[in-house]
Amino acid sequence: MTYRDFFRIIIRLFALYSLLITLFSFLPEVIGDIYDEAPASATLWVLLSLIFLFLLFYLLVRKSDTVIDLLGLDKGFDTKEFRTGTLKSRDIFSVALLVAGFLLFLGALPEFLYQTYLAIQPEKQPGTLEKLFSSATSKSSGTNLSYILTGFDVLGGLILIAFHRKFAEFLSRFS
Repeated sequence: MTYRDFFRIIIRLFALYSLLITLFSFLPEVIGDIYDEAPASATLWVLLSLIFLFLLFYLLVRKSDTVIDLLGLDKGFDTKEFRTGTLKSRDIFSVALLVAGFLLFLGALPEFLYQTYLAIQPEKQPGTLEKLFSSATSKSSGTNLSYILTGFDVLGGLILIAFHRKFAEFLSRFS
């Protein structure tokens, strides 16, 4: 594997991770803000930010060689290649997707379980557990938006874990 190939894979993994963070963290937060009737200027700012993030993802995936040339990442090494054995880009993508899926699933699971707990409990005075998570639920007070969004995060993590090999094969076609 050449250093250029290695950095191409690293840049694309960073782009994939950034896209996952955008889809499962930034986007749900923005939807919650827009749902709470944010002013039009804030909505415009959010849309411009999303366009920028998706454009950055596209550039990092499609133009990773340009980024490598611009930063000179493959220059200054003693050899042109390094040995990776039988490691292929598909295997690297597979491990990265598996790790990202577990991080997404485990990061959203506590909030999802708490929202489930709140959904099945009758109305009562807030206790210690509710006070602990009050900042997480204050934005969507009276709605199930937080419950739905954390459910999507849990489901997205499970999908990444279950289908990491198929997604890795798809992504390795672009390498």
